Amino acid sequence: MNIICTSQAEHLGKLIEKKHKVRVFYSGKNLDGKRCFPDGEIYVSLPEISKIKGRTVILHSGSPQPIEGLIELEIILNILKNYNVGLLEIFFSYFAYAQQDKIFFPGETVVSEDFIKKFINFYGVKKIYVIDGHFSVCDWVKKYPIINISALDILKREALEEFPSLMYLAPDMGSQKRNKIKGINKKRLNSFTTKFSKKNILKKVRGQNVGVIDDLVETGGTLANFYDECKKYKAKNVCALITHGVLKKGMERINQKYSKVYITNSIKSKYTNVDISNLIMKNIIKNNGT
Repeated sequence: MNIICTSQAEHLGKLIEKKHKVRVFYSGKNLDGKRCFPDGEIYVSLPEISKIKGRTVILHSGSPQPIEGLIELEIILNILKNYNVGLLEIFFSYFAYAQQDKIFFPGETVVSEDFIKKFINFYGVKKIYVIDGHFSVCDWVKKYPIINISALDILKREALEEFPSLMYLAPDMGSQKRNKIKGINKKRLNSFTTKFSKKNILKKVRGQNVGVIDDLVETGGTLANFYDECKKYKAKNVCALITHGVLKKGMERINQKYSKVYITNSIKSKYTNVDISNLIMKNIIKNNGT
């Protein structure tokens, strides 16, 4: 088995190497020691391609540079396809383009599904792993060999060490559906607009330690508003359990409000405090040969 890390997943690759004594391959740099040319074009190579044979898992994080990251990923897939290395799989610690998993207006497309189809049909990828994919509850997911992996149990274990008793709530309908917990109704009307409505569930938070569960934080607006509502209804402490910390400004915003914020290192950031490298390796090993 081979593991190849894109540049945005190198932090996870190094942890896997250290903890599991597994050989991890990294993309190479150009003669200037960089992964781009002066004009901004992406440079990618696999200098040790001759050593990569058989089952190969590419570990990729879709942030902080979703566009450049996808180009790098496709170049690596092309190299592996050209060298016919064997069984190809992709492990997304974070799958970008989460807001474009449905069609809301004429002329749009389901970008998430389009990428999945291309990986499978053009590059011959046999399996795609996703940590808490925003699209995991969409009907189209069932058509593809996608393995959605939840980091929620790891986040809960971390939170319960500091808050032995937590009332878990969801800040929107998507989180309710993905995590099967109760919460407030915030419905995404399209890629840009959401509708927010309160529920009587907030009356139960008085005197409680509340754990707010969500898959990602971008601007932090939803989580900031949810915190304010919980405190208005006299919650004792409010902590956040987040899988993907996408935008710096959002993480800064909720860190200033919440009693504690738990964020996995699916995306490299100074705000992460929960490691998922063991979860990644566990699932790669678990699905070997299946």
